[in-house]
Amino acid sequence: MKTLYIALLLTLGSPLWAGKRPLPAERPQDVHPAAASAAEWSQDTFEADVYPSQQSAARRLAIKFAAEISASGNPLPPLIRIIRQGAVSPIILQEIRSSLQSHLDGVDCRIGDPESSSTTPTTAPAELRAVVTVESPSQSSSGSRQLPRGTITISPVANPIRSLSVAYVEKPWADNFAEFVNRRPNERWVVGWPSGPSMNEPEAHAMALLAAADRIRPMVEARIKEIGYRNDTNAAIVRQQVESSINRYVKDRFAQRFDRGFATTWREAVLVDASGPTIDQLAKASLATVDHQRRTWAHTAISIAVLLVVIYVLYLFLNAATKGYFTWRLRTGAVVLAVLGVLAVLFLIMKFRLYLVSEATSEPMLQHVSEGYMIER
Repeated sequence: MKTLYIALLLTLGSPLWAGKRPLPAERPQDVHPAAASAAEWSQDTFEADVYPSQQSAARRLAIKFAAEISASGNPLPPLIRIIRQGAVSPIILQEIRSSLQSHLDGVDCRIGDPESSSTTPTTAPAELRAVVTVESPSQSSSGSRQLPRGTITISPVANPIRSLSVAYVEKPWADNFAEFVNRRPNERWVVGWPSGPSMNEPEAHAMALLAAADRIRPMVEARIKEIGYRNDTNAAIVRQQVESSINRYVKDRFAQRFDRGFATTWREAVLVDASGPTIDQLAKASLATVDHQRRTWAHTAISIAVLLVVIYVLYLFLNAATKGYFTWRLRTGAVVLAVLGVLAVLFLIMKFRLYLVSEATSEPMLQHVSEGYMIER
């Protein structure tokens, strides 16, 4: 009887003696997509509803315009003259010119005189004039909660080809992250670039957060080692802590919608603060979770030990009172009672732990950060 109780206690208390707790099975690899790079993010053959800068919008506008010219059925014009109207940056005109020339073989693209009138007939019949205008986000009227968008428009002059427009928002970190970082040498940022599209906006946001968590987690693990924590910290605990907390460190987000003909997909990137205080907070929270779990298992082992001792004393008392006539029945009853008692203790403790986890992670992972605002330091 004693041997049975000791074996039961050692079996249930083994996580405590080993210094670790049993962990849930690893998630399937396809649930946690690999993060993409900024270069992979910018390469997409489908048109998005919005782009992260004037330059990227200008490149997409030139691609659309080149496709429209090719699909018109008319011979390609030997010359396309791009003329700006209003406050249009020369960089934008150059982006359009370069992209048009790369997508229209044999066509000479030039930037016209900004002082010339856009409605003046061309002297060369084969010349195609196109007027480029830019509407900045501050000039856009936006009564909704969406980001104020700017637009770049190209309009052919005296030509049946329709005018085309592309929308953009100013997200310099999503357009050129290297330049964004170089302008902030004393800051540390991480961008979550999900590798694939999503079927809806909340899913795209969740995938962006997971991609950002994948980039933050190695920093947190390195910080834990710097702290000098002697006990082993399981990587699954750090991952869970980072993923459940990453949303509160998101400073900006950029989402795109793609109409792929057969379906509409979404893609999103998030800008996350990876400064020293953020990494310290995540490291300390992970260590606190580890300590809490070990204390929980210690309390569990103590509770089970006390329960087994009580059952054993009760068995000795009843066996003595019945003068040994019901020894095997009492032993069987004691074993059944011990097993049921241990299961009841484990069930109550696990239910309490699940309640604490739900309270600690009450902030939903898919909660959206403020639209259109990024904290500058």
